Amino acid sequence: MSLAGKKNNIATRSQKNSTSSMSNNENEVWKCNICKNSFTENTDKIVQCEYCSECFCSKCLSLSKNEYDTFKNPSLHWFCPNCEEKVMKNLKSDREIEVRCAEFMQKMECRLVNLETEMKSKVNTEQVNDIVKSLIGTCGTGNEAVSVDIEKSVEMKLSEIRDSSSRENIIIHGVKESTEKLPSDRKEADKHFFSELLEYLHADIIGDQHFNGQKHASVLSELKCVYTNADSFINKFDEFKTRFINEESDPDIIIITEVLPKNSRYRILKAELSIDGYDIFPENFPTNSVRGIIIYVKQELQAVEIDIKHEFKEYVCLKINLVNNDKLLVGCIYKSPSSSEEQHKALNDLLVKISKLEDSYSHVLLTGDFNFPDINWETWSAKDNISTNFLECIRDCYYQQMVDKPTRYRINQEPSLLDLILVNDKNFIQNIEYQDPIGHSDHNVLVLTLNVI
Repeated sequence: MSLAGKKNNIATRSQKNSTSSMSNNENEVWKCNICKNSFTENTDKIVQCEYCSECFCSKCLSLSKNEYDTFKNPSLHWFCPNCEEKVMKNLKSDREIEVRCAEFMQKMECRLVNLETEMKSKVNTEQVNDIVKSLIGTCGTGNEAVSVDIEKSVEMKLSEIRDSSSRENIIIHGVKESTEKLPSDRKEADKHFFSELLEYLHADIIGDQHFNGQKHASVLSELKCVYTNADSFINKFDEFKTRFINEESDPDIIIITEVLPKNSRYRILKAELSIDGYDIFPENFPTNSVRGIIIYVKQELQAVEIDIKHEFKEYVCLKINLVNNDKLLVGCIYKSPSSSEEQHKALNDLLVKISKLEDSYSHVLLTGDFNFPDINWETWSAKDNISTNFLECIRDCYYQQMVDKPTRYRINQEPSLLDLILVNDKNFIQNIEYQDPIGHSDHNVLVLTLNVI
């Protein structure tokens, strides 16, 4: 999508053509997503991705004048390299759904034609007329009225058939009727059957669909995740539930680091931190870790813990199945600020091992308190070798760090960015909301909206 000036008499921003050129308002600034330079002049040549709306200058894209001018064609669509693969994947998925539906409807049409032919071959018209006449004859003087009633009934039935044929309904034959006594139980049984049928057919339904009153990962377009460093979760547990376990927040995934107190006098039990409707990971919580990690996942998402078997002390990794056979890896890592050099090396090795897991993951979300206060994430630079090696490791794993604001605030100390969000695709993170800490924790709560399609 081109962004050209008014001097060229090109279309304005108000136009809806997906690849039309757009005018530059007087005070509007466009920033190239590659070189980060800002452009304000009407003669500047900028191209905008139709999917993510990021801008790119013609120089960074190595576009000639003629190539740039082609973007003024309103029928042209352009996507940046980061978005092109996702767009093509969605197009392919849409086409596959269209083909499967066409095949299914063709089979159903053939079955209906065969059924209609079979019914006609078994119906004796003369017998039907004799039955109707005999019914009318038994009604005495009300023959005309009965005849009218029968005609009305027939017309009503035909109207129902015509109306149903105009709707895009699917009739499923051969389904056993539920034996439950209560209507509500029979309804739930039907919903359960329909849910299993869609899963069997590998149906890709996008949107906020519900079965049995619950959301399924196989039909969701986005997930909501809440992360924070609690600095002892047990004494903030009730506040957390009040703030986030409600219909308005309704997180699908909850990730907490520093769950345990620094000097705990007793062993915290898993049952003390349970939340209705959520599975708790790790399954053997509390482990022998120093501060503790806990991940809650809604039970209907059917998360499974991944056993990576690594010497790094505090981490948890899960797998969640998504639409189109995609898989989401959710991980949480806690690195103590007093970690040894060996633990730093183990951390880097763990990240590499996760990136090379045999089970291919379309989406990777790694969160946690990594405690690298000296890293400048705007320039991706660090003051010491340990932090520099960590940055190089992230680059080698092709991860992107999405947090761009300080997450830890303490009195008489400079705010620092310690909590990280590492992903394999920046478009996976639709939004990050920075909220106030829980209790007296000095770490913000991060609320993530994850785009899982």
